[in-house]
Formats: sequence, C-alpha cells, structure tokens
Amino acid sequence: MRLVASLIALALAALATTALAAEPPTRAQFIKRADALCRAYDDKEVKAAAPGFMTNATSIRKQGPKVLLLLRAKLADLRKLTPPAGDAARLSGIWKLLEQTVNAFAREIQAERAGDWDPRRREIGAIRKKLEAATDRYGFIWCP
Repeated sequence: MRLVASLIALALAALATTALAAEPPTRAQFIKRADALCRAYDDKEVKAAAPGFMTNATSIRKQGPKVLLLLRAKLADLRKLTPPAGDAARLSGIWKLLEQTVNAFAREIQAERAGDWDPRRREIGAIRKKLEAATDRYGFIWCP
C-alpha cells in the first residue's frame, strides 16, 4: 500500500511540474528571454560587421552575407520562444516586421552585387522605424 501511495504521489508531482512548465511566461519573463537572445546575436553581428558597415558597397559585399545569416537565425530563434498568454498575434506582427527588415537587407546585398546599390535609397530605414516603434511599445530593450 505504501508503494502504491508513493507512486501516486510521484505521478502527481510529475504532473504538477509538467503543468507548471507548460504555462506561458509572463510578459516580463518573455522580454527578459527575448532581449537576452537579441543581445547575444547583436554581439555576434557587431563582430561580423566592420566599422562603417552599410555605408559603402564593399562592406555590404564582404560582411553582409555573414550578418544576414545571423539576422535570419535570430528571427528563427525568436519565433521559437513561447509567447505570453494573449500576446501571440502581437508578437507575430513584430516578427513579421523583423522578417521584412531582414528581407530588405537581403535585397540591399543583391543590389550591391548587381552594381545597383545606392546608400541614399534605403528601403530598410522605413521598415526599421516601424519595427523599432513596435518593439519599444511592447517593452523590449535589446530586440530586435
């Protein structure tokens, strides 16, 4: 009888632990996790890019593909995070803006390779402003 009671107690404890682990994070917890992830990627992006990056065609040609890979990996990792309850749609919108920013950056790399890059014609700037406004409103510090 004691063995059965012990097994039931262990099973209930395991269920309780699983239920707690399955709860979505609070917004503060989510922001903390996402910002830590973004900060780690930002450090990698800074190391991959030279000073003056995105101000001349040579820097885009040399460092652009490395930075683009990091941006895509960051976006994929952010999308893997479990959002707080009720925030999935809002975060999906933020991640879509980040994806648009990444895609605009990819187009700038392609334009440079085609000899058509012009620093005055930067689509990425307008998208980035929308992204920064959305992330600021949500409460992020390091993201995107």
